[in-house]
Amino acid sequence: MRDRETGSWWQQVSGEALHGPLKGKKLKLVAYEEISFDLWNKEQPGARVLLPDPEIAKKEGYVPSNWEDRVAGA
Repeated sequence: MRDRETGSWWQQVSGEALHGPLKGKKLKLVAYEEISFDLWNKEQPGARVLLPDPEIAKKEGYVPSNWEDRVAGA
């Protein structure tokens, strides 16, 4: 993945910058909790999953849901 701020390309698995001005740097790990969809759904009633947020979709740089099809056709 590439960040817009520096143009560096990052390896998602290791968090290391592979190309760009931050090459060789590593992202700081962020703590997270992994839970099942069932538990999340109970804790977040009415939440949406896998649905585009219309407000976010209006923003510049938003990647549409068919990005995989577009990349495969490139």
